[in-house]
Amino acid sequence: MKRLFFGLIFCCVLLVVFLPLTSELPVKEIQNTQKTTTNQSQSVQSTTSDQAQNTESTTTNQSQSVQSTTSDQAGNILNGSIAYCIEPGNLTVEEGDVFNVSVVVEDIPVNPGVTAAEFHLSWDPTVLNGLSFVKVMFQDNSIGWDELNSTEGFLFYAHALCSGSIAGNQTLAIITFEAIRQGSSTLHFTYVAACSPNAIELSCEAADGNVAVEKGSGTSPPITPSGPTNLLYTMSIVAGSAIDDNTSILLSAVAVENVPFSVNVEIVNVTGMGGWDFGLCWNNSLLNCTNVEIYNPSSWQDAISVDGEIENNFNSTYGSYHIAVADAQAPYSGNIMIATLTFNPVGAGTTPLAFNHAEICNCMGDDIPFSTTNGSITVNDNASS
Repeated sequence: MKRLFFGLIFCCVLLVVFLPLTSELPVKEIQNTQKTTTNQSQSVQSTTSDQAQNTESTTTNQSQSVQSTTSDQAGNILNGSIAYCIEPGNLTVEEGDVFNVSVVVEDIPVNPGVTAAEFHLSWDPTVLNGLSFVKVMFQDNSIGWDELNSTEGFLFYAHALCSGSIAGNQTLAIITFEAIRQGSSTLHFTYVAACSPNAIELSCEAADGNVAVEKGSGTSPPITPSGPTNLLYTMSIVAGSAIDDNTSILLSAVAVENVPFSVNVEIVNVTGMGGWDFGLCWNNSLLNCTNVEIYNPSSWQDAISVDGEIENNFNSTYGSYHIAVADAQAPYSGNIMIATLTFNPVGAGTTPLAFNHAEICNCMGDDIPFSTTNGSITVNDNASS
């Protein structure tokens, strides 16, 4: 049923958007007409015939060579495997931890590119509880379908662009899990597929991930530092996924007036990070930020930070928090929670909670491409809650 739906998506995209590409290399046959004349002309005719045959043989060999080369090039494009994988591939957490993993697709060739992707992922629901997921690619200008079932432990994802294609290494989705029991769970791809703009199904392979859940010790691992209770949001800066400054919009979270809550900020799927920088803003008539905790990689022993001040009255409308941290001596790769902000709702209404600035760089100061998630907070007054 799920694969049939994926096939229907591709068919719809093809009918609406794409024209099939057909390519044919003609092979010409050369026929020679010979006339028998006098014995004196047979020698000349034989010489001419040999030359024509040699020319024909050369032309045929050249045509076959071109045809073979063209076929080999097409085979190389179509037979190159696209890799689905989990980042990080192996993760150890503790009971009660809430953490994220990314579903990443790698090695997509520019020619032909990918216009649609599908994966089915399963896990042990007695060990991990699938809380939510965010689509990173195929957010806009696309059609598709997805389903997260935390009871049975699976996620189905099938999306296709209405125009254009993607290439290189891309993050398709970020999944949030809760570790609910000691044990181990494989994050297993039960099905993967990808389609090119001209409706050719591309060769795919998959590498499963694994999560080990240990007994809780009251402290969280570096990847997900514990924050205040009433966590409403995890805002993500996703490295290596910047397509036209792509931003995923999260559903609005609900808070209650005068009941504090927290928001986490994380960096996902980064390689060789030497510094990061972000600014977050909100409506100061609805929210006041009361505290910020910053978490750096344990290898960053000489980290330097700039700013880091809470400005609830940044201007007449918005509050803001901005900080930049760098350590050029110890590049970091992986996923990491970098901040927890605590807010007190001071008025009823809906406020954006959005990055007004973000940046990731390597140890040389070169920018690392990224995309972000933005959201909003709806504050209900105590009477309506």
